[in-house]
Amino acid sequence: MSTQRSFSTVAIIGAGFSGLGIACQLKRKLNFADFVIFERSSGLGGTWRSNTYPGCGVDVPAVLYSLSFAPNPNFSRLFPDQHEILSYLEKLAIDFDIDSSIRYDASWESAKWQEKTSTWLLSLEIGQSGEVIEHECKVLISAVGRLVVPNSFHLPGRGEFQGQIVHSAQWRSDISVKNKNVVVIGNGCSGSQIVPAIAYEAKTVYHFMRTPQYYVPKPMNGLRFSANVKFIFQYIPVLLKLLRFLIFTYLEATLRAFSLEKIAQQSRSQVRAKANAYVQRTAPGKEVLGPFDPKRKILDPGYLEALHRQNVHLTNDKLTSLNKSGVVTGSGKEYPADLIIVANGFNSFFYEMSVIGRHGENLDDHWKRFGGIEAYKTTALHGFPNFFLLSGPNSVSGHSSSLFSIESTIDLILKSVNPVLTRQVAEVEVRPGAEETWVKELQRALKSRVYADHCDTYYVDQKTGWNFTNYPWSFFYLWWSSTFPNMKDWAYSK
Repeated sequence: MSTQRSFSTVAIIGAGFSGLGIACQLKRKLNFADFVIFERSSGLGGTWRSNTYPGCGVDVPAVLYSLSFAPNPNFSRLFPDQHEILSYLEKLAIDFDIDSSIRYDASWESAKWQEKTSTWLLSLEIGQSGEVIEHECKVLISAVGRLVVPNSFHLPGRGEFQGQIVHSAQWRSDISVKNKNVVVIGNGCSGSQIVPAIAYEAKTVYHFMRTPQYYVPKPMNGLRFSANVKFIFQYIPVLLKLLRFLIFTYLEATLRAFSLEKIAQQSRSQVRAKANAYVQRTAPGKEVLGPFDPKRKILDPGYLEALHRQNVHLTNDKLTSLNKSGVVTGSGKEYPADLIIVANGFNSFFYEMSVIGRHGENLDDHWKRFGGIEAYKTTALHGFPNFFLLSGPNSVSGHSSSLFSIESTIDLILKSVNPVLTRQVAEVEVRPGAEETWVKELQRALKSRVYADHCDTYYVDQKTGWNFTNYPWSFFYLWWSSTFPNMKDWAYSK
């Protein structure tokens, strides 16, 4: 096994929205190009390359699902499909000349802080050869995202099953549902998109749900932007910016419904009543459907309408095992299956990161001291100098676009790390008191949000009740605190 070592001032892990976004901004704002992006797959795009399952698309309006400095006037609809998002990212890399800085098929294994040189030493595995390389950098930015490692799927009898089993994030173009009995497991966003997309080709679709979901109508569903609208957006870009601002402002106003205050509870009751009415109107008799407050609402992609098809069957009967020709449930009923699509979500990437900071402390040790996974302003940890997270702990909002969170965090990182890039200092890290204060305030704020109200979701560590996912405040506040940060929270050393 050979070991090679290379060097760049900045190393970015992941070539999805986060990784490409900060690479673009390093060039655009700081005129800095001494970086390399390590991407474990064979192409850029992150989530939007790996998730190609039928019906895959965004549930955030397109004007908010593009980077503010690179608006896209050519999206075909308000909620674009996966291939349009991927095409946008590929064009972004070309426009900002990023592609030449990406090392594909490079899987990040570990990182260790080198005290003598004030650098990070990375270990990466290349392709399928098993070759291990070492890369040294001054600044390490993890942009691996959250939707990375699919949740496992284990049932007795799996080895006996003779059909195909595929996770939604591992869909392949050679998989066909035509005239097949298909079992779909999971009824989150992915499962709810898959069912209507395959219902017209599959012989039967058996959809197994775990908990009720919060379905609401999808605005302008199916409406395509005309060539004239695209022309206007392209040549009068201020209109696209205005639309982005208006939608952002509208979504910000919905944040008040996430509070546990009485007035917010009344507001949620009204929304819940409307959602229930929509479900009963669109899919009458489907009693297993219903809203569930702490979960993010699902903009109905045609799922409820698909439930009317004679070949689509919804059940909350618990799966217990597989046999040769299908699945078996707790009631003893057997369902035939040629193909099982598992849409049961993802493992959090945080538990998979092998990062060793000062004095040999790893991330798990650091988080145990705090009581849960955390990071100062979602991005930095004391004892891990020159190391930053994008899409980090508590960066997700239930009310708006994750890209706004990513861009705001990028601005904060650039401001804090610029003295290192310009070689004025060797190291930057958040002060311990600033991190502790931030975490206490954030967890306190989360207790006044719906996520604290019997929230049985991946947002929360079910053993401790620690919320490591959600951002409790407005995204306007996030933007303000990132644009005008308190630089006293950062310690610099030469």
